[in-house]
Amino acid sequence: MNIFVHRVGVKGGAQLVMKKVVEVLDKLRDEFDLYIVCSLDGIDECKLCDEVFNYNQLLPSSFGDVVSNLLLQRKLSSKHFDIVITHSLLPPNLVNNSQYTITFDGRDWSDFIKTRNLVGKLVEYIPWRIREVQYKNSVIFLINPENRDYYFRLHPQKVFFVPNGVDVGLVSSIPPVPKVYDFGFLGRFSPEKNPYLVMEAFKNTRFSGIMIGANDNYKVGNIYIKKFMKRKDALREIKKARIGILPSLHEGFPLVLLEFLVLGIPVIVSDSVKTPVDTFVIKFKCCDRDSLLSTFLHVYDNYPYYQKKALKNRRIIIKKFNWEKTLESSLRRVIAEVKMSSY
Repeated sequence: MNIFVHRVGVKGGAQLVMKKVVEVLDKLRDEFDLYIVCSLDGIDECKLCDEVFNYNQLLPSSFGDVVSNLLLQRKLSSKHFDIVITHSLLPPNLVNNSQYTITFDGRDWSDFIKTRNLVGKLVEYIPWRIREVQYKNSVIFLINPENRDYYFRLHPQKVFFVPNGVDVGLVSSIPPVPKVYDFGFLGRFSPEKNPYLVMEAFKNTRFSGIMIGANDNYKVGNIYIKKFMKRKDALREIKKARIGILPSLHEGFPLVLLEFLVLGIPVIVSDSVKTPVDTFVIKFKCCDRDSLLSTFLHVYDNYPYYQKKALKNRRIIIKKFNWEKTLESSLRRVIAEVKMSSY
């Protein structure tokens, strides 16, 4: 059975999900006689893949994804796959040239468009429409049930809840470290992730911070801005922060939120982000600098209480959102179904 996994990497949450998919498929390889083909996003090799193609993102936007996918399509034109698995836009031919397409997602894309300025709306409009066509022809592994209405509207018969999860083994392997920073941020420096709100709020304060995900290393006030690094190194660095901050304008069910929680870090989150773990976080008003600062100060001034609570919640998150267990059962079910239908 030939399986294609799109955009395997280590940079963002979506690429890490695909990397974990490959690891789980490798465990199932002998049982189901799998041949695994991957497109690589930002990494040079994948030893678990039988065949690889490079995915070169030319522009930092969804429109850039469309262009990059069209270029990749030429390389894949002669390939047929039994199952295609993705967390993002696909090359158009793969949507129709496979027996079964699985799309992981949890973001309400119609709501996402509303958060963009006029230029952003123009840039994102075509990818948004392409994405909806793709999703109507996919099985949806919905990682954030809070946005179920959007996906039921597109394809109600083929939506399965597969809650996002965390690589418990990786995060739990981070050793204890001293608290060096007052706050931490981990994620792409993009409009929807909204890191600049954090920089503006804290640049003239006494509080120190670490923010990982920029294009360059630099410093703003007491804030250390760093480029993306290997996930384990990034998590080790983030664990040095007392409080995590997720200031996003728009999200699905962000991996980094679960990683903060498994690291035992109290995390304050924009109220625009709706996830199944809302009871484990502290909310502030989206895009409001004063609300962010006042919420942070409240947690900071009561840090022993919130740290104790975070460490208690950590055990619940590990038990409920173990990604490997969730993925293996979901993928095993799909592979068995496709195999049966081919007889």
